[in-house]
Amino acid sequence: MIYYQFNLVFAINLLANAAWLPIFNTNTEWGLIVGFVLMLILLVTNLSMMSISGYNEVWWLEVLIIRIPFSLYAGWITTATILGLCFLLKSWGMYETGPAFQPDNDIGWDFLSDLMFMGEEEWSIVLVWGAFFVYEIISWVERNPVYGGVYVWALAAILDSCLETRAEQSQALVINIGIAMGMHGISMVILALYLLFEVMEPWYEPLSFWGGGILGFTDWSLIFT
Repeated sequence: MIYYQFNLVFAINLLANAAWLPIFNTNTEWGLIVGFVLMLILLVTNLSMMSISGYNEVWWLEVLIIRIPFSLYAGWITTATILGLCFLLKSWGMYETGPAFQPDNDIGWDFLSDLMFMGEEEWSIVLVWGAFFVYEIISWVERNPVYGGVYVWALAAILDSCLETRAEQSQALVINIGIAMGMHGISMVILALYLLFEVMEPWYEPLSFWGGGILGFTDWSLIFT
C-alpha cells in the first residue's frame, strides 16, 4: 500500500518542517545554514513522496487527495529551497555593495564576495534558468505537470513584484522571467495533454520505460459510477 511506504519519509518530513521555521527565523549565520540543511531534507522527502505516489497504483480519488497535494507541496518546497540558497549565499558575501543590498542578518563570512563579478540581477537570471531546468527535468521524468506548474506560479509572482517595484532597473531580469515562464508553461501544457491522451485513448500503448506520474497507474473505472 502507498500509505505504508510513506510512513518513515512522512515522519522525517514532519520533523524537519517543525524544526525549520524557528531555526530559520533566528536570522543568524548558523540559523541559515542549519535551516538550509533542513530545507534540503524537506525537498528530498517531498520529492520522494511525490514519486512514491506516482509509481503506485491508486484509484481516481487518491489522485485528488494524495498526488496533486504532494505535487504542489514538492513544487513549492523546490522554490523555497532555491530561495533559501539565495539567503545563504548572500550571507556569505554574494551581494552588491551599498546599504540597499546589505543582508538583514549578521555577516559572519564573506568568502564568496569574489563571485560578485556579476551583479545581483545577473545572478538572479542564472538562478531563474537553473530553476527552469530543474523543474523541466523533474516534471518530465516524473510525468507531473502539476509539480512543474508551481514554477510558472512562482515566476508570475516574481514578475509581478519586479514590475511593481523596479521595472526600469531590472529589465533584463523581467525579460528572462517572461521567457522562462512562457517556455515552461508551454512545456507543461504539452506534457499535460500527452498524459490526458494516454488516459483517454485505450488503444494507445504508452512507452514502457516512462510510466507512472500524476495520472498513471490509476483506476478510473469508478469515476462515473
